[in-house]
Amino acid sequence: TRAARADADAWLDRVGLDGLGDRRPSALSGGQRQRVALARALAAHPAALLLDEPLAQLDVRTAAALRDVLRSQVRATRTAVVLVTHDALDALTLADEVLVLVDGEVVERGRPADVLADPAHPFTAALAGTNLLVGTVADDCGGPVLVTPDGVRVPCPGGVPAGAPAQLTFPPPAVSVGPVPADAGAGERGTHARWEARVVDLEPGTTGVRVRTTGDVLADVPPARVPDLDLRVGATVTLTVPYDAQRLRARG
Repeated sequence: TRAARADADAWLDRVGLDGLGDRRPSALSGGQRQRVALARALAAHPAALLLDEPLAQLDVRTAAALRDVLRSQVRATRTAVVLVTHDALDALTLADEVLVLVDGEVVERGRPADVLADPAHPFTAALAGTNLLVGTVADDCGGPVLVTPDGVRVPCPGGVPAGAPAQLTFPPPAVSVGPVPADAGAGERGTHARWEARVVDLEPGTTGVRVRTTGDVLADVPPARVPDLDLRVGATVTLTVPYDAQRLRARG
């Protein structure tokens, strides 16, 4: 009918496909077909909606626009949605509650911002791009440290007794990478955690070079600093993190 065609054209316009209503599916790209599928699902005004990676094949700008469409439509119609995604941005911008599944089991559940800012499981930490170290708290001459199973010793805030299993989280942007000072050794604790680490891997990052070090600790280094630091696999560096950027909690 004319009304149905007008509604379809309006939805195609909302997903950025205005004027393509007469094209056959074979004449559309994969991303365009994905946008049509999302528009078709929303146009039906369902009581509940299951979306499996609805934005996975789209470029960054198109995905951002469709998130706005999806969020506004779902909120306006109060549609119940189950969204399956591996994109932390989808969870943060679209979800009221997030469940993290690993091998079919729920390992975390809560508000997206809370879960992704302070993950309790390595899989969640990888999705959120957050450093997560697991180990045992020990007393050091300068204060508590978290000792990982592979022997990495990271100074950490207090709050968990020595000998207790614990986990430590902090974001890669909070990590500063520097050379090992000539007079490296025990000093005052101060306001920052400092420890030596070895470079394991280097890869392009969103703000420069992402450095992976022992303990699977990630740090982001600006491009201008890479030559001065002589970053290479196997090199020893000093990592520095403000204590107020760390979160230590006991593990059950």
